[in-house]
Amino acid sequence: ERKDGTLAIVLSPTRELAAQVHTWARRVLTTTPWIVSGIVSGGEKPKSEKARLRKGVTLLVCTPGRLLYHLQNTQSFRTDSLRWLVLDEADRLMDLGFEAQLKSIITELSQRHRTPLIQAEPTDSMKSTKLPWQTVLLSATQSKSVNTLVGVALDRPAYVDASQKRKKSEEVKNAQDSI
Repeated sequence: ERKDGTLAIVLSPTRELAAQVHTWARRVLTTTPWIVSGIVSGGEKPKSEKARLRKGVTLLVCTPGRLLYHLQNTQSFRTDSLRWLVLDEADRLMDLGFEAQLKSIITELSQRHRTPLIQAEPTDSMKSTKLPWQTVLLSATQSKSVNTLVGVALDRPAYVDASQKRKKSEEVKNAQDSI
């Protein structure tokens, strides 16, 4: 329900890319009217964005600066039940100098989160994690700056290379070995 707040956040490096992602999200969500998508990306007055966030936005597409602004200044913006954080075009996020803002966003979200998803003593198949949501980092390239972001934003990362024709288990093993 809308009163549950934001369950998924998609961070895009530019307002234009955020608008494209939001357009596709609305198209995909036409069959699920109970999932409300929204966008906050600058170019609009924060007051009108705050009103939308107050009502509740299940899937929020945003730029880092505007998301950080609302995390710090919009008390009615609920992210305590966040389940997914998607960092779209991570290489561009880093190239455009958003590293400090991304660290602040992750810190703010961690402080606001209601309860960790894993509370009990972890078993071998369920290892403890410091971030209580699933983070997905998407990038066309794997640069040094993207690897820096991996260290900040991901727990137990798994690398998936869409350009190679290797078995999935081999890719995951190689990714874990390199970390």
